Amino acid sequence: RLRDAMTYASRMGKIAANVRASMNVMLDPPQFEVEFDADGHREHRLVSAINVSNNPFGDNSLMFSEELNTGHLGFYLTDPLRPAGAARLAIDILRGRMRHNTAITEMRARAVDLHFPKLYRKANCVLDGELMPLGRNVAIRLHPGELKVIVPQDA
Repeated sequence: RLRDAMTYASRMGKIAANVRASMNVMLDPPQFEVEFDADGHREHRLVSAINVSNNPFGDNSLMFSEELNTGHLGFYLTDPLRPAGAARLAIDILRGRMRHNTAITEMRARAVDLHFPKLYRKANCVLDGELMPLGRNVAIRLHPGELKVIVPQDA
């Protein structure tokens, strides 16, 4: 939302807007409550960030999965952060060591249900790079084998 409020006229301008928006978040990290159920593991926590990936992340700075057929979601919670902790997390992400940051809790699950008891009415989430309104209740399910892929016959 911060980046969308900024003006930019080029790709470099958009990158600069991303950097400025990231810095604003690092200087004032959000904190919010979430109740979650990850394959029967239920908990209520105060967090600064939640990330759910269609496969658990690998140890790399681009935050992509090294295995695309794990059959599990990667579910990541970030403890409430202060600016210094947010900066440490950003550095760990850039170094490909996000999973080793002590503020990160990593889980694997086939299904994750999220409930936000005190949802700010303008709360948003990012889905495939697009900013969208966040619902009070979110159900995330993995559907293995649902994506149909066309490959050459000799593959």
